[in-house]
Amino acid sequence: MELRAHVLEFQKHGLSVAAISYDSPEILKDFAARRNINFPLLSDADSRTIRAFGILNETVQHGSSVYGVPNPGTYVIDAKGVIAAKYFEAEYAERVTASDILVRRFGALPAALDVPATNRVEGQHLRVTASTSARYTIGGQKIALVLTLEMKPGIHVYAPGVQGYKPVEWEMSPGAAGLPERLFTPVTWPPSKMLRLKAIDETVPVYEKRLRLVREFTVPSDQLLRTATSSEGRIALDGVLRYQACDMTTCYNQETLPVHFEVQVLRHDTERVPEELRRRPETQ
Repeated sequence: MELRAHVLEFQKHGLSVAAISYDSPEILKDFAARRNINFPLLSDADSRTIRAFGILNETVQHGSSVYGVPNPGTYVIDAKGVIAAKYFEAEYAERVTASDILVRRFGALPAALDVPATNRVEGQHLRVTASTSARYTIGGQKIALVLTLEMKPGIHVYAPGVQGYKPVEWEMSPGAAGLPERLFTPVTWPPSKMLRLKAIDETVPVYEKRLRLVREFTVPSDQLLRTATSSEGRIALDGVLRYQACDMTTCYNQETLPVHFEVQVLRHDTERVPEELRRRPETQ
């Protein structure tokens, strides 16, 4: 279970982890034992809390065995009990992963999540490392794609919005894997530094030393998944990074570097609780 693997990392950021479900305590106890869950599973058998949070799945027919199930999502709650962030998706089959939240909200490095780099490329003026937030994933999950740029001493690259220079651009090539562009979110750009170029009397937005770029990828959960997954069960994603590197006296020609990501796709867990513990449809 993906959340279980990152409990300690959440604790490093001062957060405890718990999950709430409309399942009974007996079902949750069985599930926790089978999956070695290392955080509290809370039973909301009458869905009172689920309704209070306004996340009851209203598309489920009243009286069915799954009536009362919530729309799946994640809340981040601060020490004062205030909701600091929430992660819910319009599509029921899509879920934001714990690793995605750790990378995007808390700045966790893929290496801290036990995820090795998938690609390193040396350019003339910088090194690019490509990583994913998760080593393994399943259909419908959202994971983070991370590019780390380490620039040589004295080198800077330009931020989006710069005038007269070529900014950093990160473009994915979803067509190579038969994937639509909608599965990739735009890049999250960190704040840039305003650099004064005295020799030409200009002030420009730049990045220096180290730059970390993040965007999300939604693993498809339909026929697209079968098309994009290799016989070894891996999805490979390719793209390019374009940039113009400069120092305080010279601007160099734009360079284009290939970037490559890979993630192993696992099958969904379809094991059910014992028959005697399963919920029954409500009788009329």
